[in-house]
Amino acid sequence: MPSTLQVSNIRDLNNANSAISIASDGQITVNQNNPTLTLGSNASMASSGLTVRNITQVALSTDKLEASSTAHITVFSPTYTPLFSGSKVHGLLHLMASFEAVTTNCRKSLQLEFTGSGINDITVNSSNTENVGNYDFGTSGVVGQSCYLVGGPLLTTSSTATITCNVKIANLQNASSSYHLTRGNNTMEETHMTWIEYK
Repeated sequence: MPSTLQVSNIRDLNNANSAISIASDGQITVNQNNPTLTLGSNASMASSGLTVRNITQVALSTDKLEASSTAHITVFSPTYTPLFSGSKVHGLLHLMASFEAVTTNCRKSLQLEFTGSGINDITVNSSNTENVGNYDFGTSGVVGQSCYLVGGPLLTTSSTATITCNVKIANLQNASSSYHLTRGNNTMEETHMTWIEYK
């Protein structure tokens, strides 16, 4: 048979403190100054939409030079292990770099390859389009410095298996003087990835 429990306070075991108060309008007050509340994986934080459940950052440890090649070379492979299955994960890359070419073409091709057994693998710029760098119409060569903020797609998780983002760079010219230097010093001051998980 249905029943109703009507209370205004819930006290601790020692009957000394009112741990939880319930007002007449249904508002609940947790009286501890800094309470620890643990929610299960299926708990909803809001009536609609997604809520941030975790944020973490991974730094590139050292500089990575890519030269004398037009192949896509992996320069950074940050990983993230989701806390929840059925969540949305977003990778946001902060890329600090230097580049040079003594020919007219100093453009590069940047790819973000997201892979893992708990997501549908996807590669941003899978068509290998040149999407960073410069072109010199004066034929004297190009030297550049850059700082990119590149966001990947929202990844839907089907498990808590680790996700890897392989950051790949390719030169369009095969020469030692045509290079892309990805800067990293194991801090958030240079190249790093921010992972955000929503549920």
